[in-house]
Amino acid sequence: MVVKTEGSTSTIAIMMSFAALSWSAVLRIPSIRAPIDPTNVISYVLPLVVLSYFAVAVLAVTPKTHSLRVALWPLVALLALRAAISIDLSLDVPQRQHLNVELVSLMFIIATRTLEWTPQKEPLKRHIHPTGATPSIIMDAFGLAINLHGIRWDWSKGLCVPRKTRPSTYIRFAAYTILSASLHAFICGVLHSAVQSFSPDTFGSIIGGTIFDETLPFFLRYVRSSIITTQIASGMYCFFQTGYNLCIVPAVLILRQDPAQWSPAFERPQIFIFGGHPFSLVFGRVGGILGAFFVPAVLHHIILIPLNGRIELWRMTVSYVVYRITNHAFMYKKYTTLLGE
Repeated sequence: MVVKTEGSTSTIAIMMSFAALSWSAVLRIPSIRAPIDPTNVISYVLPLVVLSYFAVAVLAVTPKTHSLRVALWPLVALLALRAAISIDLSLDVPQRQHLNVELVSLMFIIATRTLEWTPQKEPLKRHIHPTGATPSIIMDAFGLAINLHGIRWDWSKGLCVPRKTRPSTYIRFAAYTILSASLHAFICGVLHSAVQSFSPDTFGSIIGGTIFDETLPFFLRYVRSSIITTQIASGMYCFFQTGYNLCIVPAVLILRQDPAQWSPAFERPQIFIFGGHPFSLVFGRVGGILGAFFVPAVLHHIILIPLNGRIELWRMTVSYVVYRITNHAFMYKKYTTLLGE
């Protein structure tokens, strides 16, 4: 029997094209990203953020809703995908393309958070309610939706939460947070300028540039690239810390959340124990490395698609994992040798 491979392949491709067109029609996905405006926000973002995300949060704290949550989550995921690929926050300004990356990141977070709540057989419970607050499903759902670490909720059981180092009173906690946000923002700006000074014409531009200067000798080339990499990593840490602090201030001063709900975002970060807590507990040291760098590789691939739709997952994954395994194996051996282990 002869199988017509080319014809079969064409048929499958046509069927997949029709399926994609059908999904686009059902989800009303535009052929090109629509510019951000009130109408498009109401059409693409509001159904997901206000209705679907909050609806799942309400169901997550309501008894006997497991089946409904399981049935609803695919819709949430589709709406997240729809919002991520339909809205253009950059307004066709190349320098603002990073805003689309932020949008994809937010939609990805919403999809994964609701997925985490979905399989729970029993409703999620808050162990301690705010002082003077009357327990209610709506307020519990709102608290669940904006809670980062799940502190005081049973869903965070087993989660590695950094130790609290900040003042516990509202005013002192807010003042400390504002000071921390200002300091980290300043350092982030300094590091950003320092990185750009290495190559003003490429770093920070649309086309970008390489951290390796082929005109330098081998040793100096990698010293330079290592300095740039360290400054970028430190700048990203300061950037995330600043954003986290800016979320804390209104949550504590306006929403009157307990400072105890906002633990530090980082716990003494260093290259020897960076990330990977769940993986390291289950799979040991190697699992810690994979947990810290395999998952971010996949995440980076997803959120960077808006910048370059031709990027390949395997390249991102291999480069992350192989480099980090070799680097951390060497550094860990050196570190344990210094400690005398």
